[in-house]
Amino acid sequence: MKNIVFKAFGFLAGNKIWLAILSSLLGVIFGMSAFYKISNLSLLDEIKATNMKMISKEIELQTLKGNLDKCNLNIENQNKKIAQISQDNERLKNIQPIVKKEIETKYIKIKPPSRQSECIKKLSYYEELFKELSR
Repeated sequence: MKNIVFKAFGFLAGNKIWLAILSSLLGVIFGMSAFYKISNLSLLDEIKATNMKMISKEIELQTLKGNLDKCNLNIENQNKKIAQISQDNERLKNIQPIVKKEIETKYIKIKPPSRQSECIKKLSYYEELFKELSR
């Protein structure tokens, strides 16, 4: 076994072309490994930068989702208020004749009877007056 190895080394040492080919092959292998290492480092840097961009976009997306939820909540609250106002408006439309009648009776002026009026007119005037004062 030793003999074969020595003969192989002797052959390679004797042939300068084989030595040059092997050394250039080893140089190419070492160069490729260095290039691979450098390209891996640059790719890792690109991956890190892309991850940072992705994280910032995710944060921005979450912020936008929060703002959208807040806007939807505001719209929902406004819709509830509009529905309440609509119900109040309907209720007011339903009681409008009653309120109108109360306003007319409350603010209508009661004219005092003249001195020459009949007793019944005077009596009805004072009854109406006391009725209004009691309200």
